[in-house]
Amino acid sequence: MATYIKANDVYTFYTQKESGLLNIGTAFQEVITITTPSLAEGKYVIGYAFELNFDSQKNQPAIFQLTGTFGSATEFSSSIGDNDVGLKNRAYWFPKDWAGGPITVGINFKKSASFSAQLDVNFVDVVVRYVGRIDGA
Repeated sequence: MATYIKANDVYTFYTQKESGLLNIGTAFQEVITITTPSLAEGKYVIGYAFELNFDSQKNQPAIFQLTGTFGSATEFSSSIGDNDVGLKNRAYWFPKDWAGGPITVGINFKKSASFSAQLDVNFVDVVVRYVGRIDGA
């Protein structure tokens, strides 16, 4: 369930968290999606964070893709190397000028066909945050 937080009409953000997503397969699986209500024109920051459990599977990628309003066909990957433990974390934020309306943000995950162990998403967060007017005021 999405959380909406508004403080003094200045710092408005929407966030959603999912956890305990077990045994991600080799086809893309939607693990989280948030859709805001209609938002005012302005500058927004879109962010995500997640932790993957590779179950000690070394040098094989987990693949993820951002979906929704700012999604693309680009696939990103993450893996653990020979000297790593089984967990991998990632966080990323990016700014967007928004003309107004709802924003949808989601993340899909899959593992590579050669990934023989279980891949789990321990947690994933997505955030949409208002940071200011487009004109900079």
